[in-house]
Amino acid sequence: MKKLLISFCLMLSPLQATESPWVVRDGAWISLDGRVQSVESGGFSFNYGKGEIFVEMDGYDFATGMFEFDAGDSVSVTGRVDADGGIRTIEASEVRVKKTRQLVTANPDDEEEVLRELRHARRSGQQKMISGEVLMVAGRVMTVQIGVDDFIDVSTVALSRSSFSQRGELPYRQGDMVLVSGVMAGGYPGEETFIATGIDRMRGSGIAARGK
Repeated sequence: MKKLLISFCLMLSPLQATESPWVVRDGAWISLDGRVQSVESGGFSFNYGKGEIFVEMDGYDFATGMFEFDAGDSVSVTGRVDADGGIRTIEASEVRVKKTRQLVTANPDDEEEVLRELRHARRSGQQKMISGEVLMVAGRVMTVQIGVDDFIDVSTVALSRSSFSQRGELPYRQGDMVLVSGVMAGGYPGEETFIATGIDRMRGSGIAARGK
């Protein structure tokens, strides 16, 4: 789990905008500036100046009927590169729209793989609990310190929509102490992810997020 400190540091200092999402490793955090080329179901085509890539918006509330940005808008995208099966995309955690200064959040997890591992773990009775301090929240993923030098990324893909704010944000901030129930999964290569099925705040308002 100590390897996750690398992900944490990369989120604090994202890869420079000149870095290509086509050459970094699967699961690498990246931050790019560019323009929306076209908006499609589940995401949008993104031109970052030296090329194009599809940005996935897993967990975005499509019930609203539209994104909060359009083709031609300048945006900043932060997320993880997903290179499964030879097809590269960016799994967005945040998209900042420059003209409106709005922040749109999504889930940067490899959603299909995470849910598959969650179903397997539930069947085999591998559910457990972890507790610790929230070190950062990026969109719908957070990093929790569970020991002196021990960190874990917490996936919220299995939490219900009511667990988030109206803007789709997690109700936690750096420094919050949390108790998380769920299962451990593989996540991206070389990393472990804890899939949350429920989150309790250990100080303050009590139960704040529950699974589906």
